[in-house]
Amino acid sequence: MKKILKLKEKIIFLLRKNPSLRDSDNKLIANIWYQESGGVENKMDFLRLLADGKLTSSESIRRSRQKIQEKNLELRGKTYAFRKKIAEPRVREEIRNDG
Repeated sequence: MKKILKLKEKIIFLLRKNPSLRDSDNKLIANIWYQESGGVENKMDFLRLLADGKLTSSESIRRSRQKIQEKNLELRGKTYAFRKKIAEPRVREEIRNDG
């Protein structure tokens, strides 16, 4: 639980500090991995950390960011409303076609 709290705190800090991360999971993940890896310069050392599960999974970062932005309007990016607007009709159509 403590690690989850730390991840949420890291994400909130980064989203507040750098608004460009609000619309880019790749940039957010890169920032978190850079911090967690201690800024290793060697590619093989970084890949070893990733392969050994020493870095937070990209999916955990993405899901946490999504949940944080859902609850915190001020941490949403410029594309948040646009993505929601596009997703809603598509989901309705999928439900209609499956029924």
